[in-house]
Amino acid sequence: MPHTYKIVLANDQEFRDLARKDARYAGVTDENLGFADPIKRVAYVRDTLWPELNRFLIDHEFEHLLETEGTDEDEFGIRHKKLFGGGGGGGFIKRAISAV
Repeated sequence: MPHTYKIVLANDQEFRDLARKDARYAGVTDENLGFADPIKRVAYVRDTLWPELNRFLIDHEFEHLLETEGTDEDEFGIRHKKLFGGGGGGGFIKRAISAV
């Protein structure tokens, strides 16, 4: 039977509340644009109110769910997309600027 995955597009308040709902999400901060929990097979994306960016983030978090070896992963196995830093890639904004 194939795996089922879930991606949640959350407003700011819903996204902030996630860190209080699961101790494994303690590393989720206001700097997160999204994160993936491969154990629960769920990813959360902060609604940026910019549809193109939301689609990019949803695709990115889905890729994190499918990775066999996680990247941008914290000690709880949560795979983060940070706005300015964190994770091995230095953050979304830093990478976007360096690509220009």
